[in-house]
Amino acid sequence: MMWKCIKAGLYFLIITILGLTACRQNQKQSYTFCSPGYYYRLIAYQPGQKIEQKKALVQLALSFKTQKDSVFWDSYNNFNDVYVVSSECNDTAQFLQYQVGKRVVGDSFELLVPCATFFLKQFGNQNIPDFSSRDSVVSMHVKIKRYLNPSEYEMELERLKIREIELIRNYFASDTDFKKARDSAGVYWVKSPSPWSPPRKFKTLDRLMVNYEGYFLNGRMFEKSIRDFELLYGIPDQMLKGLNYVMGCLNEGQTAKIILPSALAFGEKGSSNGTVPPFTPVLYNIKLTEVKTK
Repeated sequence: MMWKCIKAGLYFLIITILGLTACRQNQKQSYTFCSPGYYYRLIAYQPGQKIEQKKALVQLALSFKTQKDSVFWDSYNNFNDVYVVSSECNDTAQFLQYQVGKRVVGDSFELLVPCATFFLKQFGNQNIPDFSSRDSVVSMHVKIKRYLNPSEYEMELERLKIREIELIRNYFASDTDFKKARDSAGVYWVKSPSPWSPPRKFKTLDRLMVNYEGYFLNGRMFEKSIRDFELLYGIPDQMLKGLNYVMGCLNEGQTAKIILPSALAFGEKGSSNGTVPPFTPVLYNIKLTEVKTK
C-alpha cells in the first residue's frame, strides 16, 4: 500500500514538473501586447540576479531584423559595441528603455514594433526604408550586457578614442606619413588636391558642385553623393564639418582623398541613421567639379 502511494506521488510530481515546463516554454514563445502598440517576448532570464545591483547606465547587445529575419543593424558593427541607455525609465512610450529597466544582466528579450513607430523612435526617420517597406513590424532583439556608472562609461569612450587614432595610424605606412598627413585643422590628407594650385577664396553663398564618396577605413562604402551635389559655401550643416573645411581648400576641377576623424565627421554619437558608429574615422574621395559665383 505504501509503495502504491509512493508511486502515485512520484507520478503526480512528474506530471506537475512536465506541466510547469510546458507552461514555461509556452510563456517563452508567446508575445505580450503592450499598450503603446508593440509586442514583447522574454527569451532568457537570470533568476539569480537582483534588480538592486543596477547602476545608472546599462550596456546592450542589440540587433534589428526585418520580418524575413534579415539583420539590418546591430550594436556591435553599427555602434562599436557601446550602445548604452538609462537603467531606469517609467515612460512606456520609450519601449526599449522601458523594457530594459525591468530586466537584469543576462536577460534577453524581443520586441515587435510597428515599422513607422520603430524608425521614427529609433532613427528619427519619418520614412520607412525600402528594405522594410513591405513589413508590418521590426523585430528588436535585446540582451542586457552589463551595468555602468558614469565613470565606467567615460572609460569606454576613452577606449574608443584611442582605437580611433590607432585605426587612422594603421592606414598609413609609417608614423612619419601619419604625422605628415595631418594638417592644422585635424584633417588627414591621403592625396592632396590634384592638379595642385593655390586654393581660391570663395564667398558666402557661392555655389559649389561636388562629387564625393564616403568609406570606412576598411574600404567599405557607406555613402555616395548625387552627381554634382550643390553646396552653398559658408552655410553650416549642409555637409560634415570636415567636408565644409576641405571644400575651401580646393579649386574647380580638383580632387582630393582625405580622412576625417570623428570630431570632424559624425562625432561621438555616430550618424543619425545608424550607418556610421560613434568615434569612427571616415575616408572621402572628393571632386569639386564646378564653381558658380554669387
